[in-house]
Amino acid sequence: MKNKPGLSRVVFLFLVVGIFVVMAGIRSTLAQNGPTVAAPTIAKDSVRVKATRIDGVWKNGRKEEGSSWLPAIEYRVNGPIPSGSQFTVDFSLPADPKWIKFKCPDAAIEVKNGSWWKMECGALTYNRSAGVRDEKSVTYTGVVDFSIHVHNELQGTDAVLFAGKINVGKYQPRPQAPSWIEYYVNDDWRIPIGYIGFEHGAMTHSPGQRYEGNDSEILVAAMEFRGKAGDVKGHLFYQGNEIAHDWCSKGEDSEWNPAKYNWGEIECKFRGVYKNSLPSGSAEDPRHLLSKNPGEYEIKVISGGHLARSIKFTVRPDGTFDNGIASSNKIGSGRLIFPVQVIGDQGPWDKSAWKAGAFYGNALTGFTATP
Repeated sequence: MKNKPGLSRVVFLFLVVGIFVVMAGIRSTLAQNGPTVAAPTIAKDSVRVKATRIDGVWKNGRKEEGSSWLPAIEYRVNGPIPSGSQFTVDFSLPADPKWIKFKCPDAAIEVKNGSWWKMECGALTYNRSAGVRDEKSVTYTGVVDFSIHVHNELQGTDAVLFAGKINVGKYQPRPQAPSWIEYYVNDDWRIPIGYIGFEHGAMTHSPGQRYEGNDSEILVAAMEFRGKAGDVKGHLFYQGNEIAHDWCSKGEDSEWNPAKYNWGEIECKFRGVYKNSLPSGSAEDPRHLLSKNPGEYEIKVISGGHLARSIKFTVRPDGTFDNGIASSNKIGSGRLIFPVQVIGDQGPWDKSAWKAGAFYGNALTGFTATP
């Protein structure tokens, strides 16, 4: 039996409409999702904010006697950083949500996946941008919100990469000069948090440079000290026996003072301690391979002539010692997080600050400070 001409036309029209619907759906999906573009991220353990003292207090556009402060920030941006990316940092006060915005320098060269860029901006003590104006300085102390943004008109993106809170305090270093005020960002939360791995922290790298992920073939440990730490020496023990040591930071023990309002990360580099293999032509004694020597390790650190810190970790038969804390918290660097035992008199620091203050208010889950 032959098909009727009218029925054939109806079937044809249904097929044409169906094709258009499917194609429209595909175009809609592509328009919504777009091409997948990898985005940069911030290494949480690299972010450090400081309060830079500004001479004078600005009121109604006029400079008066006294001192005030402006923020300065440094951080690490993990690649890839797409061409045309612009990084800015916003700081807001309770009374002024749009207090100040800093434009950070552009990455001068391409930063691909697996590489990272050291960034700094704001009221730097050197290489300060002309756009940072003293008249924006404040005398406020307390909680200050900040956020790191990336904007890219070529990609059509605008995102917040990191948001946090700092706690700003002040003190009078010269009682005879009451108008002389120093400001600081309280970083007590850092003290019980230590790092171990085969990568140096961002604090030891120069800004405006590109770096690869793992930049050390030997074991590196880092921890925070408050005030003046004096001579800092690190000693690495394996099953109770010392196998390596390092002069982590040179200083004067006579100047040791952990109560001062300044904080800094100190690294200890244990030469001759490697993960899986000895580097060709440059291996140093004791030529200790972690993968060949699994078990219990401890790093003991002397500061100001006295035992001040201890970090314990366990190496597996394959040479790894990841406890999962850094990865589960998306820290974003190659360093692993371990609790630091603070030993002896280390001044009046806030032992519970890490609970709410870790990584500037970005809670650290799965971590417990060592008593």
